[in-house]
Amino acid sequence: MDHQQNLLTFFCKVVSDPRINKAHMAVYMALFYLWSKQQYKGFLSVYSWQILPMAKISTSGTYYTIMKQLDEYGYLKYHPSFYRKKASQVDLEAINVHSY
Repeated sequence: MDHQQNLLTFFCKVVSDPRINKAHMAVYMALFYLWSKQQYKGFLSVYSWQILPMAKISTSGTYYTIMKQLDEYGYLKYHPSFYRKKASQVDLEAINVHSY
């Protein structure tokens, strides 16, 4: 799936998904922005401190909850590193078009 289709699929799904709120959308958009800076190639390596200011989220706990939920709901695949100096991996191409 190309990156434009990925974004379109995301928005089509969130319209009818009551579990998704503006924080989920803000985090996803921040991730998508960083992925675009990487030219949409492969997994995105990301630290929470990169996403928090872009998504206007003030606590890392909220960030981790949202990332876990986006993974559970099928919007991305999140592979946390659990190490401060190692980036987590996010697969934005893994959106499940048939979930929910």
